Amino acid sequence: MRHTISHKARLKKALVKRRGIKNYHPTEQVAYRWFHIINRTLFEGKLQPVNIEVKKLRGCIGQLLIDWDGRLSRKGTCDQSKLPFHNPTFNYKIQLTHRYKTWRDFLETLAHEMVHQYQVEVVKDPYSNHNANFYA
Repeated sequence: MRHTISHKARLKKALVKRRGIKNYHPTEQVAYRWFHIINRTLFEGKLQPVNIEVKKLRGCIGQLLIDWDGRLSRKGTCDQSKLPFHNPTFNYKIQLTHRYKTWRDFLETLAHEMVHQYQVEVVKDPYSNHNANFYA
């Protein structure tokens, strides 16, 4: 009989195994893989797939962009109280910086942006900022 470990155990094992990785440069392929793992593990597979872009960012290490009206907008840059939740065809893009101090910083940043996606997509929070929904 084949032994399988839970997704949460696999995630914890990965954190322990990679805890010493410093000056980490993620690839988009790695980011997609971890998006899938985190989605299954922490969000029960509720998040729709997103486009992920790894690039040099100014002023942040990660951000969620939402295309809900034909333009990509960072959270807080448009009147999000008028998001058309009745039309759930938003397209999401997560942008991650090309360099992190540690591998864990990369993973935590990706998960952080996924929480913002969860706020908009599942909770239907029009602001998706660091409010009670974010910390829940």
